[in-house]
Amino acid sequence: MIKNHVVNLKLASKLKEAGYPQGKSCFKWVGFYEIQCYTVEEQEYVIGNSNVKDDTLIEIDCPLATEIIKELPVKIIENNGNILYLDISKTDVAYTKYGDYVYSETEELNLQDNMAKMWLKLKKFKEDKYIN
Repeated sequence: MIKNHVVNLKLASKLKEAGYPQGKSCFKWVGFYEIQCYTVEEQEYVIGNSNVKDDTLIEIDCPLATEIIKELPVKIIENNGNILYLDISKTDVAYTKYGDYVYSETEELNLQDNMAKMWLKLKKFKEDKYIN
């Protein structure tokens, strides 16, 4: 099932609110009352065969891990000059210094949700001017 490969709806909504690029993912959470995950082609069919007004349509990109990784920098530089490098394992994503996790996301059981959380964390760090 595709839901096991894309960011969950809650995180997809947070990504959209935080400014994550929309319109690039191959998958979207789409719906009028009940939101489901569809490919872009399936979405066009669902919308085209609905009697509901378009202004009630909810449409949010739900990226795969391979799509989010393109948005994460390979390295980040903290204000104190520390250089941290991206480290990805089966389900975890982190920025490390000499192999030690400095910032990590390991709560979720899947890589795409942890990557989404890391993207949100880096966005906040940049806004707070904690990293360059």
